[in-house]
Amino acid sequence: MAAWIHFGVVVATHLAAGRFVGEADDSKKGNATDACSSCLALERGVSPLHVLVPIAICNVITLVAHAPSLLLLSRVRAGHMQACVTRACLLLAQILATYLAYSRVSPMLTYALALHFAVFFLSLSHPQRAPLIGDGADRALRGLGVAVLLLACWQYGPGLPFVDVFHFSGGCGAQAHLLGLFYASVVCPMVLVAAERLLCISE
Repeated sequence: MAAWIHFGVVVATHLAAGRFVGEADDSKKGNATDACSSCLALERGVSPLHVLVPIAICNVITLVAHAPSLLLLSRVRAGHMQACVTRACLLLAQILATYLAYSRVSPMLTYALALHFAVFFLSLSHPQRAPLIGDGADRALRGLGVAVLLLACWQYGPGLPFVDVFHFSGGCGAQAHLLGLFYASVVCPMVLVAAERLLCISE
């Protein structure tokens, strides 16, 4: 997992906070030290669409990358099917985690979890070789997915600063990013390994 991609997510969501400077009135700017109101403002900026787009990008890339191996004849079809199934299990677990986190914890935290999950997912490669579309096309597709995700975070996503900036407190954003990094670095690999072991047992 490339750490610089996660750093890119942090930077993109931090820069996104700059788009909302003009939207805040002077009274809100005067309350820059009020961390609670700042966190509430960040929470209100996150919609379900912001959370679903990273997962949708992962689903589309999985479909494009693995569909040729599943639908066409291939000497390594079984291995590609296994890789596709484990990724599908990871995506299903992410959808469940997204629903629970958004409805019961925090939309802002869910947004960070979804973004860091997406870059973890897009950094996954096949253990032997890329799917039938080819190594170069597979890398290009996943790289394009990361680029689209970072650009969308910066230009269209809600702000999630990791330090105090403008009228936003960085404490909430930093905490969300740290939990997102832990989720992508520890929880997601564990789910992936569990799915691979379960698949091996069922064979």
